[in-house]
Amino acid sequence: MIAPVQDQDYRKGTAEVKKVDFNDSVPLTEEEDDETLAAIDRGIKAADEGRVVSSEEARRRMQEWLTKSSSPKTR
Repeated sequence: MIAPVQDQDYRKGTAEVKKVDFNDSVPLTEEEDDETLAAIDRGIKAADEGRVVSSEEARRRMQEWLTKSSSPKTR
């Protein structure tokens, strides 16, 4: 059995959980420049056209890329 915590100060540093509705549009911030927004649009268009890979394939590709980039270079 876990004893209840008497000291409520431990909660001061924890984040609050907020519900997110992904159907609501998010207001743009200054961080979203035109280049970023264009890249997002290209990604959405690619997905709409079916140019996607499964998460398993993405993981395989990432592992392959990371292995190639971390291998020692020959001179």
